[in-house]
Amino acid sequence: MPDLLTEKSKGLMFRPEMVKAILEGRKTQTRRINTTLKRGDLAYVKETWAWVDMLGIYVYRASSDDGAVILGEKSFCIPSKWKSPMMMPRKAARIWLRVLDVRKERLRDITNADSQAEGFSWGNGMSAVEAFAAYWNTINRDPGTRWEDDPEVYVNTFERVA
Repeated sequence: MPDLLTEKSKGLMFRPEMVKAILEGRKTQTRRINTTLKRGDLAYVKETWAWVDMLGIYVYRASSDDGAVILGEKSFCIPSKWKSPMMMPRKAARIWLRVLDVRKERLRDITNADSQAEGFSWGNGMSAVEAFAAYWNTINRDPGTRWEDDPEVYVNTFERVA
């Protein structure tokens, strides 16, 4: 196990639904327009988070239910205190990834297997690729980055190490 707080690492931002996919073991790839990652790098997941002062703990949006965080038998409502993944300090990270491979490809070259590795599956009348494409366009709206633009992307394959 790496020393997570001392080994050099980079933060990767993910939305709550993709954090859930990582936690459930369904997501082992991420496509990015730009990357500074290389094989062997350690990365921590930057996610929507909050500090609960009265408990002295970090909590995470991906593990909450409708804005409430359940700890044991108690439920805490903290939706107004959620903070952006951009502001997440490394010490708050709970998910750590090891980069296994980085390759370049055109976005629309993604396969069904790769879409599944991105955390998507068949459902609602869509293939895994169609579900991935729809999700991609919710994040990448700028000209040149959209699904229909077929940009060159970096495919980062990873494993969860903590």
